[in-house]
Amino acid sequence: MPGAVVCVVLMAVIGGSLDLMSVSNQQSSLQDLADNASLAAVQEFAVSTGDEARIKSIAAAYAQSGEASANINSIETRVNLEEREVYVSVTAEPRSNFALIKSSMKTMSASATARLAGQGGNICMIGLSGESISTIRVRSRARITAETCGIYSNSSNRNSVFVDTTAQISADLICTVGGYQDGNRVANYNAVEDCTPIADPLEMRPTPKVETCDFNNKVVIATETLEPGTYCGGITIDAGTANLKPGEYILTGGPLHVTNNGTLNGDYVGFYLSGPDAKLQFDYEATVSISAPKEGLMTGLLFFSSPNDGVVSKGKGKTSGLTKPSHYIRSDNARRMVGTIYLPNGKLLIDGRRPIADQSEYTVIIADTFELQDGPNLVLRTDYHLSDIPVPDGVGPVTEIQAKLVN
Repeated sequence: MPGAVVCVVLMAVIGGSLDLMSVSNQQSSLQDLADNASLAAVQEFAVSTGDEARIKSIAAAYAQSGEASANINSIETRVNLEEREVYVSVTAEPRSNFALIKSSMKTMSASATARLAGQGGNICMIGLSGESISTIRVRSRARITAETCGIYSNSSNRNSVFVDTTAQISADLICTVGGYQDGNRVANYNAVEDCTPIADPLEMRPTPKVETCDFNNKVVIATETLEPGTYCGGITIDAGTANLKPGEYILTGGPLHVTNNGTLNGDYVGFYLSGPDAKLQFDYEATVSISAPKEGLMTGLLFFSSPNDGVVSKGKGKTSGLTKPSHYIRSDNARRMVGTIYLPNGKLLIDGRRPIADQSEYTVIIADTFELQDGPNLVLRTDYHLSDIPVPDGVGPVTEIQAKLVN
């Protein structure tokens, strides 16, 4: 008899252990159910204008179709139309083969929030700073022509995008977190305020390694062919012509400076600007005709400034869009720049008198802040099909809207 009792106790212990393992698996399945229900529901934002009842019904239908649905007690769904988020919470009773053990088990719960990320259409210009007074300032007679793509500004200030009385922006969409101020006092019906900040689409892009110097303080004063490599002290093209071979050009300790009627030519070239002294400087007399690499680490990137160099900590002093520019394009003949210009912690000044990038198949520009002055017309085209240079994910033709879990 005692042996039988021991067997019963032993079976109960083993059964209880198995039940505990089962409950752990059930909890994991319930979490998967909440995750997938929120993801399924948030996708409705992509095909509807935000029908809250419909979105909730999708979440409920998905939750009730899962393996854990038989023991579900409740399903709660909350919809945030402004943020395009769906929160789903589910509770369920655990399953057990032992009534005594089951009576001591607590109700399981799981929750998840999914957000629909990404914007439709073409994105060709992003001002990243959330703290600056103006992420994009267009002054004097300057213009931005982006009629087939969108311009995004993350500044929360009412002057997030500021256009002077004699300046102009023409774009398919102008989307600002703060406000759009036009000195012409003419309504721009393509300008949308109170937009959700757009995440830096290239923030996770791996950076090239800065190797031992291949060249030092390079100055071009005649016609010369340059090789890819690490240029310590930068590259100065002073009245000469630099014809670049395809590849990656890593600059550290000095700028890429084209001055005094200098010329920069090259296809499938990418410039990585490493360190606070590696700046983009195109003077008024410069001639520039370049395209980005179509393969390798710098694929699609024409200029890439190191994300960690010269950073002012967020929220500690980045308060003005009127600060001195880190990089400038003053050239009246920089008309072909095919690819993406990525300067995540710098201010880009565009200051000239003639069109910029208007002979490019496409150009995308991302910077902390922008300023255009004098009389340039920055032309951002979107003829992607005419170029063999890939567009980085998150800019260019953004047609894939993605649902993702946010907690």
